[in-house]
Amino acid sequence: MLNEFTKRLKMLSRPRWTVAVAVVALAGGAATYGFTKIGGTKAGHSEVSSQSRKGLQRYTPTPAEWASLTIEPVTKRAFPKSYLE
Repeated sequence: MLNEFTKRLKMLSRPRWTVAVAVVALAGGAATYGFTKIGGTKAGHSEVSSQSRKGLQRYTPTPAEWASLTIEPVTKRAFPKSYLE
């Protein structure tokens, strides 16, 4: 069986080999593109905030905001229903 296959391969002409290699390369490239661009998993946003995804821009408080910054102990509070809906 292997001997028959090698005989058939030897019978192919150079232009047919060229076409066969081109078809295989094209099919492989199309399959790779299909798996990566079309059928692959979509790269969604992670659990990172939209502000940090913007690049090197970052929030810097103004001097007035720094001056009004306070630290308070944790307290338990009840939220109105309007906040929960």
